[in-house]
Amino acid sequence: MLIIAGLGRQIPVKRLFVAATLRANKPIFHRFIHQTWRRNDNLKNDGLDSSKTVTHSGDAFRANFEGDAKADQTNVKADQADQANAEFSSSPEKSTIFVPNKFSDFRKKGLIDDILLDAIEKAGFKDLTPIQQKAIIPLLNTKDGIVCRAKTGTGKTLAFLIPTVQSAIEKMKNRKKSKKREKVDTIIIAPTRDLALQIRDEYIKVCENVIRPLRPTISLVIGGQRNTFVPSNPSEIVIATPGRLEADLKHHSFKYAFSNVSYRIYDEADRLLDIGFEPQLHSIDSTLKRLRDKNEPPIKSLLFSATIDKGVKKFAEKHINPNYEFVNTVPKDDPEVHENVHQVLVKCTGAVDKFKTQFNYIADLIKSKENAKIILFLPTQTSVEFFYDYMRRALHSSSVFKDYSSEFRIFHLHGKRSVAQRSAALRGFKAVKNCMLITTDVAARGIDVKGVTHVVQLYPSSDVADYVHKVGRTGRAGAKGKAVLFLTKFESAYVRILEKQRGVRFDETFDSSEIEGTDEFFKEITVDEKVTNDFFFTFMTFLKQMDSVYGLNINGLVAENGILYRTLVHDETAKLESGSLVMLRKRLRRGIIDEYFERDYSNRRYSRDQYNRYEEGEDSTSPFRGRSGFGNRGRDDSYRRHDSYRHHDSYSQHGRGNREQKRNSFSGHRGSSKRDNDHYKGRRSDSFNDNWD
Repeated sequence: MLIIAGLGRQIPVKRLFVAATLRANKPIFHRFIHQTWRRNDNLKNDGLDSSKTVTHSGDAFRANFEGDAKADQTNVKADQADQANAEFSSSPEKSTIFVPNKFSDFRKKGLIDDILLDAIEKAGFKDLTPIQQKAIIPLLNTKDGIVCRAKTGTGKTLAFLIPTVQSAIEKMKNRKKSKKREKVDTIIIAPTRDLALQIRDEYIKVCENVIRPLRPTISLVIGGQRNTFVPSNPSEIVIATPGRLEADLKHHSFKYAFSNVSYRIYDEADRLLDIGFEPQLHSIDSTLKRLRDKNEPPIKSLLFSATIDKGVKKFAEKHINPNYEFVNTVPKDDPEVHENVHQVLVKCTGAVDKFKTQFNYIADLIKSKENAKIILFLPTQTSVEFFYDYMRRALHSSSVFKDYSSEFRIFHLHGKRSVAQRSAALRGFKAVKNCMLITTDVAARGIDVKGVTHVVQLYPSSDVADYVHKVGRTGRAGAKGKAVLFLTKFESAYVRILEKQRGVRFDETFDSSEIEGTDEFFKEITVDEKVTNDFFFTFMTFLKQMDSVYGLNINGLVAENGILYRTLVHDETAKLESGSLVMLRKRLRRGIIDEYFERDYSNRRYSRDQYNRYEEGEDSTSPFRGRSGFGNRGRDDSYRRHDSYRHHDSYSQHGRGNREQKRNSFSGHRGSSKRDNDHYKGRRSDSFNDNWD
């Protein structure tokens, strides 16, 4: 045993040897000595003589020492983050972590200017969300950069708004003293124009309440519209899309304005990488580093995303800092979908049943006394146009909506619409209480609309992560919401993948038969033929993509949607355009092709119908049939009829010389078709008898 002078403790030499061998953890041992010294002071205050030898239990020492070592090893970054908060400790003896619950808690802490706190409270923000509690202080103090993961709808925009506006206010105060020219202080990079506009609105909501001499200005640098950024008089905060920002930074007038950036924000980083913006982001990063004064500290880079995969991590190490700090507000085993969202799975017997069921479901929401703000997500631009046209026709002609058509509004949104049209659709959807937005994935991320009550999806998302983002459009900022997914048995594999990869658990599952409705009104609605053909023409390519991604039953999907096509056009013999077979031919059974698609005259320029239309003066190159084109061919039509396979100008003279050529052509094709069918027989998901459990 060894008695350490001044400590009054008997400590085995073996214990000291263990401590000496852990030289990497010297601060831990010092902390133990300091704590022991403090305990001796307390003993003196209690009237005890600490100079007397007091035996210290080896087990107690080990528990204290090893416990401190473990805590120090697992909380290195936490200690770094908490170091900035130590000054707010209420006790000089024991430091406490400052965890704000309300924005008013920041007052007199020296972190956020009272001017900004006043503006935040005037904008209606009082309580902090979990991500704001965890992220704001590290974002204010970071030097190495931060990667922050949070669920959608949890307030991450406000989390990075506060430190960036705080930085701008501080620079504006210093600029008044030094009279330096203005420069951009913060760049926020968003994957889409719509998200950039959404972020701009959030900044304006807060900044308009800042007193005018210190009010930061916000500008947009995005494609598709005239930008508000003026290089000679730059704004403090710039919100940009990657392509446009990269192009503008090549101009000399822009370079000076961006030479002293303090903050760079990557919002929806996973989406930025999914779209393929990494080369542009690398170019922007190189330009900003080249323009920056060597005497200035590095840019504080912040990355926000709902999902953090290997690609995002690699990007962060390269573009932010290899030693970036990670702030995770999502527990490891916690589902990615917010708990405020009630997820529902509706099992449908087929595409026709799905279409009618979702229509009846939305009709019930429209007719309910409570206001319904619905987002309907669809996979393609043409599907958005079709559903928008169909719902408008139903709303104004069907007896189902007789008393509600004037109260309910429908908006639609997709990438082919102009910037003005998209902005108008979003403004209208935000302003109207009882309405529906029909949209593609363009609105799946970052679009924050208050009061969305329902998110409806009819098809699998092209990426599993997109399901989480779509569902995140409801249940935001503490509100409750419902997300409903309609699937047929041929799409059931998608549910298993959601559960396995994203931990999605549906709160409620029921059959389509439980949704009441009538089929009578479907007979009243006449669809636009061109819009309908456009929809199914591109939809077949989408089905091929889903088969590749999720291994769905492609033959079953095509067959049930071929029946849906016939139901919509009110023709039991109607067939889909042969052009939509380009991506599907090798994956479909011959019987499916013959039943649901027009003949493919691959070696001819025109079919008979196309030739007739050409003779009548119609556009022969159009991929869509005329008004009389629905169902003008029966099932028993032969491929050999009307086709010479050699003479493009002859429709009647086949000649005996062509028989062998045609026979060889068919035999080769049939052989490949048989091989395809043999291949598919071994695939579990390609069975028409899949259980829909």
